[in-house]
Amino acid sequence: MNIFQLEEEGKLSERMEKIMGFDRLKALEILHYRRQEVFERYLTFVSSYYSPETYRYYESHLRCFLNYFQNKYLTQENILNYVSECRKKGISNKTINKRILSAKRAYEYNEHPCFALESYKKLKEEDKRFDVLSKDQIQMFKDYLQECDISLENRVILLILFDTGIRLSELLRIRILDCDLNARTIKLRNTKTHKDRVVFIRKTTCNFIFELVGIRVIENHNYIDDDTRLITKTKSGITSLFYRLKKELGFRSFHPHMLRHTYATWLIRNNTPIELVRKVMGHSSYEMTKRYIHQNDDDIQNMLKLIDKDF
Repeated sequence: MNIFQLEEEGKLSERMEKIMGFDRLKALEILHYRRQEVFERYLTFVSSYYSPETYRYYESHLRCFLNYFQNKYLTQENILNYVSECRKKGISNKTINKRILSAKRAYEYNEHPCFALESYKKLKEEDKRFDVLSKDQIQMFKDYLQECDISLENRVILLILFDTGIRLSELLRIRILDCDLNARTIKLRNTKTHKDRVVFIRKTTCNFIFELVGIRVIENHNYIDDDTRLITKTKSGITSLFYRLKKELGFRSFHPHMLRHTYATWLIRNNTPIELVRKVMGHSSYEMTKRYIHQNDDDIQNMLKLIDKDF
């Protein structure tokens, strides 16, 4: 019987005290150290096979989980107590599920099945709608791009995200040599799903990219190599750009991923086959794509208009 099995059965302190003279606090100290090893081995695996964003996802959730159980045994009762404490702090069921299921995956990877985690039943999550731009907001955004005085790089950032619905991480990895302006395509490499894919851009966007590439050539003393990036702005810089635009446009919400949600929703509304939507968005499964098949307020209003017309 290993240390984790003893923990689940509540016999860890008793067994260690008999064998090695350890009290409960010492037993928990050793257990915490072993638990850290389990999580670190899993995070090493994640960092080797998944994107930096995925690594940060698991690292954050596992750290929160580990902090709570630092001086506690991992039992079903304590899992329930953890859920209760999280809810008192206003943490959503979705986040609680992510933390506990992340820990479960870490134990499974290390071949240390944990009954308390295996028997955990996911909490019901609120069915939140994606933030998408309305038709009026899309027009406001397009008008803004035509009329506003913003830097060339910022304009290219907004146009590419609007044209393609790609992830912010994918945008930041675009190299100049990935852009084929004649074919109006951008090849995305090192994506979240580890599969390269091609996205298409409008002629207007191509023209602005061409201008930006000219600036990059000058900046690099007429030298462009395989690693020269198209976008030099940082993730935080782009987040700040969207925050500023949200204020200027008067939007309740506006962030880079909102353009991705808007693009996917637009594809679904225009009856694009779900397999094609999945490929365009770079989703690893149909379940990810199906999230966009929902009835929003516009769809419901349109349905009611049809009912009024028929009756």
